[in-house]
Amino acid sequence: MVLALLLAGTATYLFLKPADYIAAFNTETSTGNLFHEINAYTTLSDSLTVKNEIAREEYRYIEQEIAFKERNYKLRWEVEQLTDSSSRVTLKVTEPGNSLRNRALMYFEELPVELHTKELIYDFKDILDDNLDRFRVRVVGESVSPDSFCACYSTTSTPEKKAREMMRHYNYITGFLNKHELPLRGNPMVQVTDYNEETNEIAFDFCFPVDQTDSLPEHPEIFYKKIEASPSIKAVFNGNYIHSNRAWYSIYDYAVKRDKELAKLPLEIYHDNPNQGGNELAWTTEIFMPLAN
Repeated sequence: MVLALLLAGTATYLFLKPADYIAAFNTETSTGNLFHEINAYTTLSDSLTVKNEIAREEYRYIEQEIAFKERNYKLRWEVEQLTDSSSRVTLKVTEPGNSLRNRALMYFEELPVELHTKELIYDFKDILDDNLDRFRVRVVGESVSPDSFCACYSTTSTPEKKAREMMRHYNYITGFLNKHELPLRGNPMVQVTDYNEETNEIAFDFCFPVDQTDSLPEHPEIFYKKIEASPSIKAVFNGNYIHSNRAWYSIYDYAVKRDKELAKLPLEIYHDNPNQGGNELAWTTEIFMPLAN
């Protein structure tokens, strides 16, 4: 009877364990940022090759088939929100064809699946920690975004390439304003007008506050608009503007914890000119994520 129970317990362990090996750690960042860091790591890594993406749910998990050190593995990266500012990543690794053997021998010898899981999770953590040192995010809470009348230019990009688009058109817009002696009445800003999270593409207006008059000069691409004040959740981002979208994900987690629905069309206001150089962690961006109506 005892032997039967032991065999039954062993069989349950071997067949119901969710992976051959599991590793996890906690980190001080949002689920969205962690999710995108995982995606970038597996896409850009020189040490592993993604052969197939099985499934994904934004900010929750990614399942992949990979090749790593002449072995094939199935990975499941899971992301869990802990607090407003912290998350947990869990890596579950299975080796197709060797899974039963791995589970049977796991506690008797150090297997390649264990060594490779540890190598992947430690490598990812090192890269993540290095990236997190490049910026700071502080979620302020509910606020109202400022209204402004602006001269704007519309363009598209990914969130990560938004700053590059801004740099491309900065002189184009300011040159037009300077030519017609239109003084700036505030800091430059970006208003996202469309965000496709599945394709990771955004449309946005790059805007410069100016005086609203009856005789504004016309331009075939530069236009004028009133940006209305809006109830929002506000965050302050410090770092290179290339990474400012990382604050969006912190706002998402803040809203989820408080059952707040968001219109994911942020307004970013930039307080420092990158052309003047200096410590990037001293560059400040105010970010307002509108609450859904």
